[in-house]
Amino acid sequence: MPKWSILLLLLLGILIIGVAVAYYPGHFLNSHSFQFKFSSVLPQYASSTTTSTPSPAPGPVPTSNCLKKGVAITNSNGSSLPSSNELQELHAAWYYDWNTVPLKGVPSTISFVPLIWGTQDITKAHITLGGQVPIILGFNEPNIPTQSNIPASQAVSLWSQVQVFGARVGAPAIGGDTTNSRAWLTTFMSGVQTNNLTVNFIPIHWYGPPDPTTFLSFVDSVHSQFGLPIWITEFAVRGANYTPAQVLTFMQVVLPALESRPYVERFSWFAGIGVHSSALLPSHLVDSQGNLTAPGQYYASFSESGTALCGQP
Repeated sequence: MPKWSILLLLLLGILIIGVAVAYYPGHFLNSHSFQFKFSSVLPQYASSTTTSTPSPAPGPVPTSNCLKKGVAITNSNGSSLPSSNELQELHAAWYYDWNTVPLKGVPSTISFVPLIWGTQDITKAHITLGGQVPIILGFNEPNIPTQSNIPASQAVSLWSQVQVFGARVGAPAIGGDTTNSRAWLTTFMSGVQTNNLTVNFIPIHWYGPPDPTTFLSFVDSVHSQFGLPIWITEFAVRGANYTPAQVLTFMQVVLPALESRPYVERFSWFAGIGVHSSALLPSHLVDSQGNLTAPGQYYASFSESGTALCGQP
């Protein structure tokens, strides 16, 4: 047979096979092996076919790389803390006591933040502080008549005498999320801006039902309004009809939420030591015998990453 005849037959055979493959691919090719051959030599691009991809498992709650957790605590007679030393048991990184003088007997490893409670404490601070400190807190609940009770305009006029005490300065801490408190803070912060005064962060106080949504909405809204870091320097569940179990559930939601918010620099639960109000009893971290309550045990066990304090100059 001539060579050209053999060549013609080969070409005809290839043509027949090609037509068969086009119409009956399943009999001649395995689609998976075909795909594998290309994938073995080509970069691994995402497939254009629609596949079901499992959703990733929820990750851990993001945490800060600095310490936020503190305690608002005092002894009415100014004596040293009990030998059990609640601040150490609660693993607090910092505390304040509504005063410019730290509590006796507290280890120096637990940072103290002084507070100028009212107008009368400005003069006192010159003596007790002896100069500038890293952080100073301003007036305590000035919007409430039974607390420091300072009109916003007066607080603005006195603020230059307060801000000199701190490398960082916290605004007066409003008492609760009320129309009165928000109006007070808005007026004060407007005066700070107009008079070119200094406020580096905003402390707030909150007492209410064990409702995490309400509490966190308050925190978020204050930050949204002023755009400054937030300190929650007093908060607790208040109401004699609530139980420590409800307080514990509240804590288990809000503490991780505060930890995950980068604009929340610090928080301090109202410890309730020495406070005998029945409305705050379920929120006590320490009982009358000096033992940690169920909420206190959770607060103590709530761990943070890092070694430095958040917001520390």
